Amino acid sequence: MKENIYKKEKVSIVKCCVNSSDEDIAKSVYSAVNLIGGCEPILNGKQKILIKPNIGTNSIRLYKGRQVDLTEPAIVDSVIALIREHSEAEIMIGDGEPIDLYQRLGYDNIVKKYHNVRLVDFGAGPFERVSVPNPVMFRNYMLSNELKDVDMTISISKMKIHHAQGATLCLKNLFGLTPKAIYGSVRLYLHDALVRLPRVLVDLGLIFRPELCLIDGLVSANNQEWGGEPVEMNVILAGYNAIATDAVGMKVMGLDPKSDYPNYPFFYHNNPLNIAKSVGLGTNDLEDIEILGYQIDEVKKQFEVKINDMVSMINDDFKQKGKLQVNLYRKNRVQFVKDYAGKYIGMGEGKVLWATSDIDEAIRNCLSYEKSITYFMIKVVPEDEEPEILDVYDNVL
Repeated sequence: MKENIYKKEKVSIVKCCVNSSDEDIAKSVYSAVNLIGGCEPILNGKQKILIKPNIGTNSIRLYKGRQVDLTEPAIVDSVIALIREHSEAEIMIGDGEPIDLYQRLGYDNIVKKYHNVRLVDFGAGPFERVSVPNPVMFRNYMLSNELKDVDMTISISKMKIHHAQGATLCLKNLFGLTPKAIYGSVRLYLHDALVRLPRVLVDLGLIFRPELCLIDGLVSANNQEWGGEPVEMNVILAGYNAIATDAVGMKVMGLDPKSDYPNYPFFYHNNPLNIAKSVGLGTNDLEDIEILGYQIDEVKKQFEVKINDMVSMINDDFKQKGKLQVNLYRKNRVQFVKDYAGKYIGMGEGKVLWATSDIDEAIRNCLSYEKSITYFMIKVVPEDEEPEILDVYDNVL
């Protein structure tokens, strides 16, 4: 009989009370990481490590002294300490927000404790074009040049509901590395209503491939990503694989990690975990994941995705109208390049509704529904310069 050499992904769940001291949080982080095998095996030979917490907006909101919307800094501190037991590699900590936000969260005091650790605003530029290996949505992205020689990524996410993706965990956490200067306010160019967002997340997973993932569930946010209702979960999760870790995290939140559009909680976008599995990034099948420490049923609580007016507007009819605009753009691209080269255009009603060279103005136009609905926005470039895989719209919609 052939020996089964298949190894399950490992994800740990440890309990850590919201009232815990920073020292006890550190012990819980150590326990969570050590349960899956520790960090020493994955640090060998690493020279430049990216730690990506969720610091995605100016939303410092506390519940019993701990962060609700943003990653708890004490967890990041603990991960740095754990790394320093095994490696002197350069460590960068950051998101796509200004450094002063990190400082108000206390990260400047954290980095002073360690050698060769610094804070970086990955939204500040300069930017470089980064190609995606076997891309799903875009062939390349403009990203901070600080990221060009990173050889290990650690994603430390906050456990939260997300209206478009069910939950925002370790894979979605990477979205903050895309700069607003390129992709607009709330990165709406990528955070669209048709097909982009879940596939962009998978592209980012293919670029960065996090080797250590932690989910901060001390306090979680229910109903919505920002400003959601605080929920005491009192857990920290850890895994080597983002997809497996997120699958367990979703299940802990009472959500099905294998569900997909149009089924709950994926009201208008596909499940990025299903797409990620299809391209070999990891598994969201719980039977293929070994759960260590506490089991899901011992810590699970039922979360709920809150439907807002925008979500209810984006249905199959909306998507089919959007697909018509995409096909019209492709059919008339040569003329559009003559008329609008280098500009962002918004399409609806079978025509160009607006055009601008300013990405933020483009976002404002997209969000204005007073006159006409923008179903599809794109930056107009010649076909041989197009970073987006436009066939996706035909294949998905």
